Amino acid sequence: MSALKFSKMPLSQLGYRPFFLVASGFAVLAMGVWVWSYRFAEPLNLLGVPTVLWHAHEMIYGYSFAVIAGFLLTAVQTWTNVPTLRGFPLLLLTGVWVLARLSFFVEVGSLWVPFVADTIFAAALGTSVFLPIHKVRYPGQWSVLAKLSLLGLGNVLFYLGGLGLLDGGLRIGIYSGFYLVLALVITMGQRVIPFFIRSGVGYPVRLQHAKWPTWFGLLMYLGFFGCDVFLMNFELAGWFALGVALVQLFRLWEWHTAGLWRKPLLWSLYCAMICLTLGFGMYFWATVIGGVSLFLAIHLLAVGGIGMMTLGMMARVAWGHSGRDFRHPPAQLWCIFGCIAAAVLFRVLLPILDSSHYTLWVLTSQICWIIAFLGFLWVYLPAFVRPKLDKSVGCLIRQRPKFSITRVHRSI
Repeated sequence: MSALKFSKMPLSQLGYRPFFLVASGFAVLAMGVWVWSYRFAEPLNLLGVPTVLWHAHEMIYGYSFAVIAGFLLTAVQTWTNVPTLRGFPLLLLTGVWVLARLSFFVEVGSLWVPFVADTIFAAALGTSVFLPIHKVRYPGQWSVLAKLSLLGLGNVLFYLGGLGLLDGGLRIGIYSGFYLVLALVITMGQRVIPFFIRSGVGYPVRLQHAKWPTWFGLLMYLGFFGCDVFLMNFELAGWFALGVALVQLFRLWEWHTAGLWRKPLLWSLYCAMICLTLGFGMYFWATVIGGVSLFLAIHLLAVGGIGMMTLGMMARVAWGHSGRDFRHPPAQLWCIFGCIAAAVLFRVLLPILDSSHYTLWVLTSQICWIIAFLGFLWVYLPAFVRPKLDKSVGCLIRQRPKFSITRVHRSI
């Protein structure tokens, strides 16, 4: 197939199409593999990487990185009015990501294969995002590029640890990547969720956006990141986590309007921010007060924060950019987001209330996750593989932002 034919394929027209498709499909497959290993205690030969670390790595550097790639390639084009990757180069970049995921299951392979593929993917993605921003000197995006670069570096540290070339590389790679994804999720959420609420509730609403939480939240998060990942002083990290939670709680108060609870594309994102707030609060509970497992806090941040936020973002971005009316999303979203919410409850709340059935709660949470993403794939497949509708009424951000929402959060 010629490059011209690739360029005409709807799947290759904009970054969200291939990356949201492979990300949601991989969310099902990777969780299915983890369910099999968890339920039947079957250790898998994953190039020498323990299954539990593979699960963590692939949720961070596999699923989450693909969603971030699709979001940024779409958003940067809209923010800068400069085309990002499309056609054969976009599909090639997606193929490199797929190669890294599949190479873990080739028994005769080496960890160097996903290492090289993931490194090429991160470098190519970073370059593709950097060039349009640099071309128009678009301000306020350098912090996003810095987080993206550090995320690629975190993956390198993971592989160096897996290859026995760096002591502690596996742990640093996993946790630095996880917290960088959380930082990107918070950054993107604070930049677009207020806009989505303003444009989606169906009535005029004025949302407050104080400046002090931006800088205070950044300082708290940097302290939390350093204490957890590098100093391993978890009690001190817990106090910083409390500061992050308080900032997010203030943002939730600023963004709230009753109408958002009638719109699944809004309440899903808002609930994801609630989970992030509660997750950092639970981290403080686990490390400073005690009496609850730290891993429950981690999974509240992962399943409720990252999982629900990324699924909600994919649903909102794909529906709008495919030319569909974001004011009238699919009715099935109530069930899809409900399944993710159920996954959070089974993974975090019920183990606190009844730890005697812990394995059952975890398995039920995993099944809810799989059902949610299967439902998303079923409903959104046309938005990925079919041409854009002629008349678009929804988009990520129609023009370069002129109001204060983006300017306030430039440095997050």
